Amino acid sequence: PSDAGGGTIGGSSASVAALAAQANAARRQPRFEFAGIVESKSLGRVAEQLRRNASDPTRSRTVGLPTALAAGDKFLAVGTQRGVVLVFDLFEELRQQLGLRGAETQPSGVGVGPLGGVGSSGSDAVGGGKSGAVTSIDLSRGGDTLVAGYASGAVALWDVIRGVVLKAIPDAHPSPITSVRYISDRDRLSIVTVDAGGLVNKLTFSKVMLFNAYSVDTECLLDGTAGQILAMHVLPPFSSVKLPPPPAGSQITGGDSSLAGYHPSIRRLSLIALSSERSSFAVAVEPQVNVLHRWSRPGPEQM
Repeated sequence: PSDAGGGTIGGSSASVAALAAQANAARRQPRFEFAGIVESKSLGRVAEQLRRNASDPTRSRTVGLPTALAAGDKFLAVGTQRGVVLVFDLFEELRQQLGLRGAETQPSGVGVGPLGGVGSSGSDAVGGGKSGAVTSIDLSRGGDTLVAGYASGAVALWDVIRGVVLKAIPDAHPSPITSVRYISDRDRLSIVTVDAGGLVNKLTFSKVMLFNAYSVDTECLLDGTAGQILAMHVLPPFSSVKLPPPPAGSQITGGDSSLAGYHPSIRRLSLIALSSERSSFAVAVEPQVNVLHRWSRPGPEQM
């Protein structure tokens, strides 16, 4: 019903329009309280280097075509089919050729990043094509170290600045590596590795001060029975997420105001999400390994 002037109907229409406008405005707001601009830039000098690796007979034999890529705040890393990792800085200068054997250098005098030197461990196991193609790479947040996975199932931790391998694990996996990701690079370097058979491991690297070398502990997260892992993502730490208020009356306090009221262990909590052919998983990998939840793949009638 409405009055003769149609005021009620008009008012209702105006209210609906106002609510719709508010909803549209809310959808346009950034969900994580930040906004940015995406810039597309062609890396011409990097592309030229990769083309030269493919066309030059010597470079094609020793470096080969690109097979993996990782980008960080300081460096861009490109893995190749011959087991070499090319490290470029943000000015597109080639800084390291990790795993390249022999005496070849760039015209600028850039070293090849030999697999040797102080701190190297198991260096003969990777590089020079011994472990096959580089299948996955990840850079630490600081850019000082890099982890690479290989077609043979080997995993290597590299010192990007010095160009030496800190620790190589030739038998890390029985199948080709499909994904390597840092989950922590603070006190200890913790990495999640996945192979083509669905085996998921957590590798924790610790420095042995007396011998200036690294040891590694391996924990199995998934044993492969869930099937091949199709996707993996390391979730952001809780310190970067806007959390809901803690429960009323909570007596637990902390130095970080965004985490005040939560148990102190939440600051060390690291989560990953995994999806296989049959299931998806949420897994806590630090401070201790625990499969938190599992979702089965929906049936055809649910898709």
